[in-house]
Amino acid sequence: MITLEEVIAIHHLLIEEFGGEEGIRDAGLIEAAIQRPFATFDGKDLYPTPLEKAAGILESFVNNHPFIDGNKRIGYVLMRLTLMNFGLEAVSKVAIAPFSTIIIWFFYFFREGCKATLPKKIEKPNYFCRKRSDSDF
Repeated sequence: MITLEEVIAIHHLLIEEFGGEEGIRDAGLIEAAIQRPFATFDGKDLYPTPLEKAAGILESFVNNHPFIDGNKRIGYVLMRLTLMNFGLEAVSKVAIAPFSTIIIWFFYFFREGCKATLPKKIEKPNYFCRKRSDSDF
């Protein structure tokens, strides 16, 4: 699971690159959002599939606005990171923003002890979610 410090660092990069106002409106909402995909009740996973987990984290940031600005941007990046943790990748008919791909690469680069490699390309397939392959990176 991604940490609060990692979320704040990624948010900082997004604001730095795309503009907006820095600042946390409610740190508790950030913590709740990053824990939501792994919530359980009565021993059952509330978000059992990777897509439900990714949707939960995206919805938490977009609707609850834990940051002053950039909530949709950070929600999108964290949705992609959640999918990637399960070997999936979000894809679109529209090109995925190159900067978010680089942010995700930096996240894995530092988390995996500098073993990750920079993505070679950004695809534009016709479907939402697919298994990642070695050729993606």
